[in-house]
Amino acid sequence: MAAADYELLDVARASNWVPAPVILVAAAAGERRNVMLAVRLMRWDDPPRASVLVGVAKHSVTGELLRESGEFTVGILMDDQRRVLAAAREMVKASSREVDKFAGYGLQTLPASKVQAPLVDGCALNLECTLRHYVDVDEHYAAVIGNVVAIHARRDLRPLFLVNSQPFALPVEFGTPG
Repeated sequence: MAAADYELLDVARASNWVPAPVILVAAAAGERRNVMLAVRLMRWDDPPRASVLVGVAKHSVTGELLRESGEFTVGILMDDQRRVLAAAREMVKASSREVDKFAGYGLQTLPASKVQAPLVDGCALNLECTLRHYVDVDEHYAAVIGNVVAIHARRDLRPLFLVNSQPFALPVEFGTPG
């Protein structure tokens, strides 16, 4: 490959070029629940525990509920859930204090098996997590590490990703975990 095969990109938008799964983070405390769209998810391998790191808006209702309850769920959207991504982009300025984001995104939920926060029906994967670490990153965002206590996977796994704000799906053959 030659240098001419590469394009120099704007560093200010560098993170947009890193492929990222489109995720929903949900949290619940008492009778309150909320969901937020995010594209910050990373495996946090720490044997024997399975963990994930997600980015959460600190002043969001989801972030507040997550801190209050100490638990949350992460749903990785499927290719056929692009309408959820579109709805979330439309509602980005709507406050969860005034709007039910589950309804606004057109989501159906399922009960989780280990945590209070709901699972999102139709996702490629749903992770149930307990809060392990909550780290302030700056005035707007926090890095949240959650221990995965349950995982629910669809057999027809086609997770949705973004690169430069453009959605694409990766077909995954669901074999026996090894």
